[in-house]
Amino acid sequence: MQQVRLRPHSRRAWMLSLCEHVLRFYPREIGKITERIAHFERVQQAWLARAESQD
Repeated sequence: MQQVRLRPHSRRAWMLSLCEHVLRFYPREIGKITERIAHFERVQQAWLARAESQD
């Protein structure tokens, strides 16, 4: 987990720093979520392709 070190900043500088961190963080998280969705779509398709009797 990444820690944010607080230093005496103006409110503007603090907000700009926060925005930089958030804009780096969220694209990575969205990528992870996209991978999970794709994984479960494949799992779902595999289960849909199975015959009912194979449960």
